[in-house]
Amino acid sequence: MKSINRAIAAAIWAGAATLAEAAESPGNPGQITLIYDESSEVARLLVPVREGRVVWGDVLRGLARARGFDDEALDGLWPSKHIKVTGASGRAAIAGINRILGPGIDLQLTRDDAGADWLEIALDRRALLASERRFKQRSKRVFQAAGPDARVPYGLKCDRGWADAPAEKSLVVLVHGLQSGTEKISGILDDVRKLGFPCATLDYPNDQAIEQSAQLLARELARLAAEHPDRKVVLVTRSMGGLVARAVVEDPRLNPGNVERLIMVAPPNGGSVLAHFAFGLDLWEFLVNPKEREPAERFFSLIEDGLGEAPDDLRPGSLFLERLNSRPRNPNVRYSILLGTDGPLAQASLDGIRLSLKQAGARSRYVRFFGGKLDGDLADLDEVVRGKGDGAVAVKRGMLAGVEDVELLPFDHLTLPVSEDSPGAAALRNAIVKRISRPVASPRGS
Repeated sequence: MKSINRAIAAAIWAGAATLAEAAESPGNPGQITLIYDESSEVARLLVPVREGRVVWGDVLRGLARARGFDDEALDGLWPSKHIKVTGASGRAAIAGINRILGPGIDLQLTRDDAGADWLEIALDRRALLASERRFKQRSKRVFQAAGPDARVPYGLKCDRGWADAPAEKSLVVLVHGLQSGTEKISGILDDVRKLGFPCATLDYPNDQAIEQSAQLLARELARLAAEHPDRKVVLVTRSMGGLVARAVVEDPRLNPGNVERLIMVAPPNGGSVLAHFAFGLDLWEFLVNPKEREPAERFFSLIEDGLGEAPDDLRPGSLFLERLNSRPRNPNVRYSILLGTDGPLAQASLDGIRLSLKQAGARSRYVRFFGGKLDGDLADLDEVVRGKGDGAVAVKRGMLAGVEDVELLPFDHLTLPVSEDSPGAAALRNAIVKRISRPVASPRGS
């Protein structure tokens, strides 16, 4: 029960990039105050205590405000019931809540210099995420034990006879992205194979935490280095696969040292706003992608694939991205970034959506409650704007400090690897071949 409650609390705070965006609220007595400490990743919500009690609606209002919602839109609708937080019974209640929800959430009574009492609710972003991940891992093990064996043989799959290729020909490994698989994009290596380069693909549970996928890639590359010490590796990645690869080559604890080049196609190095909607993709996969399997088997297959940890990592400002982007580039790897600009919408169309949302908010307080946060996402949704993104990754969030070899190409995210007659897909394949066939020298991150 404790794990469930903590997981629910973590879910309330999931995608907590909004923490960093939430401005410090004015600390006037009697007003809800929200303070975010960026260095410690801890948010402190101060709820006024009146006559030894707090209003339950004030707590909910504060949590809504912390997530970026317009709490004033629901004035008059928040619960008015009080919770006693002073005296022996109040202290016991707070202690009990802390035992159930902690670590990650901590309640305590405080008093400011003016003598006003507050209920302080501290939410530790790192601890909450760790708690949520542990809960998901335990849930996954339970489902795996209870269901049919839906496990996929994840790992590196090399072309037949690949080891017979000359040693100077690097092994080209394709790494897929979120909601994808190598069988969907393997055609991206057809031209590479024609040049005589041996090829391989990496399959991994695409919904699991990116760090777990990086550990799998690192193990496979280390095994390859041990069995074929003279063979260098070129990693060609699509979308999130670029983050999986970077998490390996830029972490000395994981890097096996045999990767000489990293070619990233549409990498969300700064995250993607669309990651907020990734659950819908999982639901769609369950409902309309039966793959000749029964519903129960499809359900357990989704569990095996992960429980939505990867979309959390892909949100701009996520803890994973903060850690990853704080590391320097690997000086022994030559980096290339290929970004698409064929997004589905014109800027005017996106502006029209924002205007419609604003007009709907003027008519409905419920739309206004969610509308401010949604409008903020839409205002920064370059991912879908033609010329600024490819439909999933924005050009500005695909860039990476220290990488000079960046090329913009007219492809869209969904059809880039498979449309043989698409000019964008052809340009992409040509760009990959050009870089793979170019000798590697003096990498230094460019």
